[in-house]
Amino acid sequence: MEKTKMTYENSAQFFLEIFKQHYEKDNNPIHLMKAFTEAFRYKLDIPIWVIRRLDEVFQEYLYSENEESKAEPSLDELMGCKRGRGRDTARQELERYDRDLRLVMDVDILERHGMKVRDAALVSREHNSNLFPPGHEKVRQMYYHWKDRLAKINQYSKFKLPEILKSAPEEIRKKYPDLF
Repeated sequence: MEKTKMTYENSAQFFLEIFKQHYEKDNNPIHLMKAFTEAFRYKLDIPIWVIRRLDEVFQEYLYSENEESKAEPSLDELMGCKRGRGRDTARQELERYDRDLRLVMDVDILERHGMKVRDAALVSREHNSNLFPPGHEKVRQMYYHWKDRLAKINQYSKFKLPEILKSAPEEIRKKYPDLF
């Protein structure tokens, strides 16, 4: 069986599918926007689910009228960018998703180089400490939740092992001297 060559196009297609899954799960418009921009950037067809949702929003914006206040509808509200009280904004949800993805991708890379998941979670947390990550036990749990998708995602990753290991605590360095 011939191995598929990794290209920007098929990595973008993979991420378009991930964005679609997340959008269907939580209706966060940031996933829709990312799908649009990734497809456009790599000169791929804009996914039909993105076009349909944008059409719905634009139709509602252009042709709806608020009879009581005569106020123009808000695109933020129509797109779902404004959330209810006490809920994170769409941007905050995206930032948390990106942070968590980065954490678990680091764990996956380290595990594939022979590090135990618990230790890899600790190193990943230290490596990404500027992102205010959760505790390493939570990172470990997130890794197991994401594990099936990570192998494919990491095929396109630009993260390199030495970059991640710079943040490893001394106890990890002693445990895995071959990696340093």
